[in-house]
Amino acid sequence: MVTRPVPWFSRGRIVECSTVRPSQFLEYATGDYYIQDAGSMLALALLDARPGEAVCDLCAAPGGKASAILESLSEVDPQVLQDPKFSGGWLLANEPIRSRMAILEYALARTGHLRFVTLNQDPAQVALRFPARFDAVLVDAPCSGQALVANDKHDENAFDQRIIDHSAARQQRILLQAIRLLKPGGRLIYSTCTFAIEENEAQIDFLINEFPGLWEPIQPDSLASWASPIAAGCYRIWPHRDPSAGAFAAGLRLVGDLGLKHEQDQRDKFQRGNSDRLKKSGRKNSKTNEPVVSDDLQILNQIGLPARVRTKLTDDRLSAIAEDIPVDQAILDSRWPELLQNSRGRWEPQHALALANGDYFNPHRKLDLGDEQVRSYLAGQAIAKSPLSSVSSEATMNQSQQTPWCVATCRGKPIGWMKDAGNRFNNHLVKIGYQNLGIS
Repeated sequence: MVTRPVPWFSRGRIVECSTVRPSQFLEYATGDYYIQDAGSMLALALLDARPGEAVCDLCAAPGGKASAILESLSEVDPQVLQDPKFSGGWLLANEPIRSRMAILEYALARTGHLRFVTLNQDPAQVALRFPARFDAVLVDAPCSGQALVANDKHDENAFDQRIIDHSAARQQRILLQAIRLLKPGGRLIYSTCTFAIEENEAQIDFLINEFPGLWEPIQPDSLASWASPIAAGCYRIWPHRDPSAGAFAAGLRLVGDLGLKHEQDQRDKFQRGNSDRLKKSGRKNSKTNEPVVSDDLQILNQIGLPARVRTKLTDDRLSAIAEDIPVDQAILDSRWPELLQNSRGRWEPQHALALANGDYFNPHRKLDLGDEQVRSYLAGQAIAKSPLSSVSSEATMNQSQQTPWCVATCRGKPIGWMKDAGNRFNNHLVKIGYQNLGIS
């Protein structure tokens, strides 16, 4: 697969041959890359997420931008991780539409990192939970989708003025909540996949006029070739000029005080009234009536060696985040990456645990499959044992580490769980994500 760099985002690659399907390669199954239009990377270039930052992706599904942000936040020097005073970066990935949460969490799990929490909330609720909390906020706004028409993902109604006006009103509402999430000096990145000025530069003009003197446009020299002539800090990708279906992104830095201190009482009332939704299904601390946050990793130790994680235990699930993320009530009430689920009284490992990198977890058993075995595994088939695969390819275990659960790997990289059934490994691949890969 021959590729070249995306001009505006060096970490992105463009496939040279239009007949090549990147999803057919085993490297896609191992999470080496995420497939998306190159225009989506314009917002990532403008955001420029860095290790140690707190970042919110407010409209995060399906997870292409969110997973790229998470990878950037996780590029921490191993020596820095050893410092007990280190406070690491983290991502809040929020998606208002509940049906899109599974694919978002799947995309984030593919990175192998546990520096994220997720929410399924309206932006107004997120702003009340996390006021003035983030170094950067990305709003990849729902829009009329005019750039998607050429890909047959939208129809010509995307150019209807009523659709444009409806989208612009919704975008304005989201932006008014997004800015409340920013720390002083924080960066707001706004992006769409449409061409209409009403949904793009006009939204940035609205914020500047509504809050005069509080915004500074973000204008990196590296993006000067794509600068919009309409407004400072705005950038456009055009399908007739650039290798993309088209995109818009804008960046503003908060340089003043939004004057939202009067909302503190409202925020406190919201948290008292709405932070019980997660708790109702969870195992409680008898004194605080909250989910148990604990360093007791006994359950995880049965199938592997956890490292540098803080766990949260409820009646039916064990979840975890990187141990250096500071936990308060807002983060505690968010959804953490799920590692184990209690099914009919038995704890079963989840996909995020199989893919977690060695900074967080090392399984007692793992088996590197050959390429044909990987294709069978991705198709949902059981893997037959051979004398070599059942002995020499697995991690050495002592008697206390015997477990039927085994991580299937491809060329040394994890792809999912298998369970030892004697003469075969039963397939426990997650149901979402792999079914239509078409790997050949």
